[in-house]
Amino acid sequence: MGLEGHFEVLSDHEIERELKSMPDWARDGLAIAKLYHFESFLEAIAFVNRVAAVATELDHHPDIMVSYDEVRVRIWTHKKNAVTRADFVLAKGIDDVR
Repeated sequence: MGLEGHFEVLSDHEIERELKSMPDWARDGLAIAKLYHFESFLEAIAFVNRVAAVATELDHHPDIMVSYDEVRVRIWTHKKNAVTRADFVLAKGIDDVR
């Protein structure tokens, strides 16, 4: 599928507007981030595998940190060193596989 045409850098105002419709996502420096909680380590890892599938399909990959039953996802467009529309497409895809 890919995200061609979605890599325009968003202004701070555009980012804040997008975040209002994204429960529990927040600015984190140059990125957007969310912390997910699970009942067990295995559930957390299963979620990471679903995130990997979405990221591979979109060819856009987040930073993921696992700490037992928590998964922290952090997204920004590395090539632009900024948040782009593609980052929000990926974030929505990740929320969909929660």
